[in-house]
Amino acid sequence: MHRIGGKLNEHFALLNADGAASDGTKISCLHCKKQFAYRGSNTSLTYHLQRKHPMQYQRVAADESKKNDDAKRCSILNFVSTHSNKPVTDRVCEDLKGAIAQWIASSGRPTAIVEDPGLKTVLCVALQNQQYTLPSRRTIDNIIARMYDEKLQEYRNTMDRAYKSGTHYRLLDVQQQRILL
Repeated sequence: MHRIGGKLNEHFALLNADGAASDGTKISCLHCKKQFAYRGSNTSLTYHLQRKHPMQYQRVAADESKKNDDAKRCSILNFVSTHSNKPVTDRVCEDLKGAIAQWIASSGRPTAIVEDPGLKTVLCVALQNQQYTLPSRRTIDNIIARMYDEKLQEYRNTMDRAYKSGTHYRLLDVQQQRILL
């Protein structure tokens, strides 16, 4: 005997040859009473619901989407919990802090993103370590400030070298000549 799967059984009923209860070869829409041949596939039923009863279909689709999201989340967490907790070295932790700070600074993201559970899950999966803790906002702020200071000092050194070598005068001369031409 055939059976309607999922949430579709709330919208369709199986019928027998005379239109009464089920032998599984015919099916009827509970909303408009249209009858269909049924061979175990839900494709035509889903299509009917989508085209003829869009409001009901939206509810089914929303329920399925939520169920799929929950299943994905569970499967990721299951992956992390069933795989070994590989140790994360201090070097890897420092590299991750630097990479996260660089990502935040270059993309203009708020430092509060380090408190995001999704980022933690991604890193735990990537590191195969469910105990990994993200650096704090203060740590990321300090790393970004240090990166800024290093870049500023690099810029100042470049300008000092250019000034001492007289390069800046040559650049100004070339620019003035272009303006005169």
